[in-house]
Amino acid sequence: MKKAILLSIFALFITLGLCAQAKAGGAKNSAKEPPKAGFIFAFQNLLDAIMPFNDGYQNGAGMKLWFGKNLAARALLGFNFNAPQGGVDTTTLISLGAGAEYHLKPGKASPYLGGLIGTRMDLSSGQQAALDFYLGGMAGAEIQILDNLAIYGEYQLKLVLDSMGTTISLADIANPAKGAVFGFILYF
Repeated sequence: MKKAILLSIFALFITLGLCAQAKAGGAKNSAKEPPKAGFIFAFQNLLDAIMPFNDGYQNGAGMKLWFGKNLAARALLGFNFNAPQGGVDTTTLISLGAGAEYHLKPGKASPYLGGLIGTRMDLSSGQQAALDFYLGGMAGAEIQILDNLAIYGEYQLKLVLDSMGTTISLADIANPAKGAVFGFILYF
């Protein structure tokens, strides 16, 4: 079921990008400069889509703004709800994060390094609400599929401050692969 939802979301983004490309007359961006703004959609842990999702701080939707050829900033609002089979101890997580990206080689395939900052509120059943803060780094690449549609993938390393103390996390200590974040950017 989750794979079908993810494939539907991917198809929607490709369709929106193709429609916008056709509306613009299919003109290529000859200046090779990225668009100035876009809607960003992030998905944590796509590699583990058949299992229940675990929260990552950059899941969700938001905006990405470019400040010149190499520098971009983004803000994301994330929401994660997971009800395991049997419906006991549901997980509800709300996050708000911001990031800055420095693109090393702007172009169709653009590798970047950056920083993250944000907060997450855990409203899961069976426990007291908890709030944690994080500061971290990321490394990734953005690939421009169409003039107004890009995909990206990145890996995050975070310093998390919460009621349990300070930890260094790769999104999920039990499974470091969950530090991988993938997403789509629909530029306008």
